[in-house]
Formats: sequence, C-alpha cells, structure tokens
Amino acid sequence: MVELFLKGGPLMWPLLVLSIVSIAVIIEREIFFFRNRQGAKGPGMVRDLVLSGREADAVKLVQESESSVMRLIASVLKNSEKSSAAAEKEISLEGDRILFSASRYIHVQELIGSISPLIGLSGTVLGLVQAFRNLDLSSVNQIDASLLAGGIWVAMITTVAGLFTAIPSLIFAHINRNRVKNLAFSMKMYGEEINTLLREGQEAPTND
Repeated sequence: MVELFLKGGPLMWPLLVLSIVSIAVIIEREIFFFRNRQGAKGPGMVRDLVLSGREADAVKLVQESESSVMRLIASVLKNSEKSSAAAEKEISLEGDRILFSASRYIHVQELIGSISPLIGLSGTVLGLVQAFRNLDLSSVNQIDASLLAGGIWVAMITTVAGLFTAIPSLIFAHINRNRVKNLAFSMKMYGEEINTLLREGQEAPTND
C-alpha cells in the first residue's frame, strides 16, 4: 500500500490530507447527530408535561437534553410569556442557530467530493505525460508496450485515490443534508405544537 502511494506521485499527498479531513468530519458529524437521536422521545414528554400544567418540569427536562429539537423547545418555553410576534422572532433566531450548527462542515464534504477526483485526474494526466515523454526519449526505435502499460497503470493510481476520497465524502454530505432537513421539520412541528399549547393555556378563560 505504501509503495502504491509513493508511486502515485506528489498529488497523492493532498489527496491523503483531504481523506483525513473527510474522515474527521464524518466522525464529528456522526457524533453530533447521534447525540441528537438521544432526545427523540423528549418532545412528546414535554408536550405531556405542558398539557398537565407542569411547565417547570418541562423546562427542567429540556435543560437536561442535548437534542437540538429540545433546544428549540427550550426557546419556546423561555419566550412563552412574550407577545406572539416577539416570541416567534426569538424562536426563529434560535432555530437558525441550531440549523447552522447542524449544517456545519457539509460544505467541506461537498468540496472534498468535488475536488478530489479533479486532483486525481490531474495526477493521472501528469503521469501519462511523463510516461509518453519517457517513451519519446527512449532510444529504442520500436515501441515497448510493457513500458507504456507500466507508465499508464502507475498514472491511474491518483484517479483511483481521488475517487476513493470523493465517494464517501459525497455520500455522507447527502446523508447529512437529509438529516438537517429532517431536523428542521421536527423543530418546526414540535416547536409550533408546544407554542400553541402554551398560548392556548394562557388564553383559556378562568372560572370565577
């Protein structure tokens, strides 16, 4: 493996760096979304607490969770005493902050997926140029097919490396974009539901 890497030429080094960055981002994002899955049942529990009038317990529950959905619900609870317009503005800002955090590094994955094949192709083209140049400078009058084939397969190493770097990065970028869309939907659904319950509770008439 090391021998193949070294034969691939100098452009194998930037591909190595990109692959390391890609792996690091994949691991970091997997940890982030795993933590978000931990709070999957939380919104339903908060809703039940709000319905039973135990808002203090609901606040305590959301504060103990790392879920992004629960963070948004925490903003809903925090701004429940404000006017509807002011509360919606604060909740929207918190939602934007959460989605920005959830979308972090996706552009890096897409960039790696885009430029890695180009770097690999560049290495292959440079390798082919070198192979044909060596063949042209050869003193042998008849073309040596084995010499040419050897130069071509070595040149193709960077293309393979570029594809192996790009494919996982693009796959996880696509997965993470879908995760962000699902997160945005969950935040909107649960946030509006809890906010509506709180507003209805405040507007409910009291019996004298």
